[in-house]
Amino acid sequence: LGIAVTPDGSGLIVNYTALDGTITVELFPLRSGQRVDPGSGRVLVSLPHPYAWHHGGDLAFDAAGDLFVAVGDMEARQLD
Repeated sequence: LGIAVTPDGSGLIVNYTALDGTITVELFPLRSGQRVDPGSGRVLVSLPHPYAWHHGGDLAFDAAGDLFVAVGDMEARQLD
């Protein structure tokens, strides 16, 4: 649904719909000159998906480095 590099370049954040239907945001470490190891991810948040027919979203960082996750048809939540 979305992909972004952390502001310091040390990680790759991926927003996707998991096989069980949950919206999942996962952080993968990035090391210079290396590929992302699929087994190295750490789930930051997993949210129930309210509608099976809607799969849209995006990721963005603001100037302060805070991550914003757009998940479509859900209420706004702040994730600490």
